[in-house]
Amino acid sequence: MSKAPQQYPNNLTSAEYRELAVGSGIHPDLISLNYIHLEGDVPYSYLFISPDVPRKNAGRVREGFLKQYRHVEAGGWWVSGLDPQNNWEPMEWGRFKSAAPRFNYDKQKGQQTEKLVKYESPPKTPNRVTYHRMSLGLWQLVSQRYNVPMPDNIIACDDGHAIGFWAWVQRHPQIPIILCEGEKKAAALLSRGFVAIGLPGIWGGRVGNKNCNETLHPDLVPMATGGRKFIILFDYETKLKTRWHIYQAIIRTGRTIQALKCDVEVACLPGPEKGIDDWIVALQNADDSKKLSELEKAAKVSQLVTALIQDALSLSDYMLLQRPRHR
Repeated sequence: MSKAPQQYPNNLTSAEYRELAVGSGIHPDLISLNYIHLEGDVPYSYLFISPDVPRKNAGRVREGFLKQYRHVEAGGWWVSGLDPQNNWEPMEWGRFKSAAPRFNYDKQKGQQTEKLVKYESPPKTPNRVTYHRMSLGLWQLVSQRYNVPMPDNIIACDDGHAIGFWAWVQRHPQIPIILCEGEKKAAALLSRGFVAIGLPGIWGGRVGNKNCNETLHPDLVPMATGGRKFIILFDYETKLKTRWHIYQAIIRTGRTIQALKCDVEVACLPGPEKGIDDWIVALQNADDSKKLSELEKAAKVSQLVTALIQDALSLSDYMLLQRPRHR
């Protein structure tokens, strides 16, 4: 008798689930609560949420605009979280990672580039940030790590979502928050009891521009109270031009946090792994980890990530010590 194929949550494909669970070390609870598979025409209803998307009188999206997004019909995974501006209700905005990504289009040059657009955000809509739904078990990990008691009578939904996690974090400014470049990286940290928020890119933590009213992103403002510490943890990079952009984004994001009288530190990955999720997975798979039990591996990774966070630089030290020498 043939073995029935394994079923993954939310219709995720085997490749998608492996990417999240194995490739990024994300806890199964976070995957089942936040990541879903979309394909066919369905991604359009998730992406085309803006009233400014060009449509015909009958309401259909105009063909020229639709053509840019035909690739999403091949399928991919979608992630969206909770809305800090709407009492932590589900957020309509999210991001889609297509199985068949398109190439980026350079508007200035009027031509297609060789760079793939890995993640699609809803077009003609301001970017948001991602606050993942959390399970009770992961909430307990966070509570233990920061020695902050959990509230009584937490309501857990049938799907495992423990209601009130982010409101609890909001009420306790002694809990530091890590800002990550991307949802998977935030999820990898949340999986290990670190509070992390996913930004849609290095510039996604602030709004405005350098010369005119640059402020912290409205989605992050509710957390910027009581002198809370924020740790900015972006990707490791070797290209000088990209390093300069990261450096500038960290400084400008950090200053918007400081403007709200909160502390800012910058954690730096040692490389060569690009993201914190890549680094965590590399630690788990290192030669000296192979003889360890799963519990021992988890303890080792937790210890090393904790050390990385504890070694974070103040914003002023980061500006002095990490400035790229050439652009």
